[in-house]
Amino acid sequence: MAEHGTQRRQRPGMAILVPLALLASSAVVYQASNAAFSATTTNGANSWQSGSVALSDNDSGVAMFSVTGLSPGDTGEKCIVVTYGGSLNAAVTLYATSYTDSGLGQYLDLTIQEGTGAQANCSDFSSSATLHNTDLDAFATTSTGFGTGVSSWAPAGGSAATKTFRFAWTLQDDNGAMGKSSQVTFTWEAQNT
Repeated sequence: MAEHGTQRRQRPGMAILVPLALLASSAVVYQASNAAFSATTTNGANSWQSGSVALSDNDSGVAMFSVTGLSPGDTGEKCIVVTYGGSLNAAVTLYATSYTDSGLGQYLDLTIQEGTGAQANCSDFSSSATLHNTDLDAFATTSTGFGTGVSSWAPAGGSAATKTFRFAWTLQDDNGAMGKSSQVTFTWEAQNT
């Protein structure tokens, strides 16, 4: 009987020793798994930045033409300097937007040229190309977006580039032009190439 009592007392001690032994061996394995050689390499601070296209002109927000009371044979011209200042290479075209016409456009001859010069009155203008040379209506109804616009200007990105556009108009000597009007916005658009 004495032996049974001794065995019972040893069992609770074993129940405590076994978990403690497992815990101690786990700590040794954990320490062993953390003890290793290591090395790393990095590849800088990677970054991305998009380029830009930017257009401006020297019209100060004022329309080139606002003419009333026209008579047959009346004529006028104005030059406008357009500046490209984007960081990307681009193609620039000119087209018409917001065209409203009560019939005068077909009687208003319009010549558009591009070249160089800085004066609004075109006194120093030098043409490099004629972009349009029929009437206003033909321009305003065919050159209506970037894809149908006119100009071969392809400025390089990274530095300011300018192009001067000369607009010259003449009212035809035709009775059909009497009492009519036209209004159009000339729009330049740059798209990167």
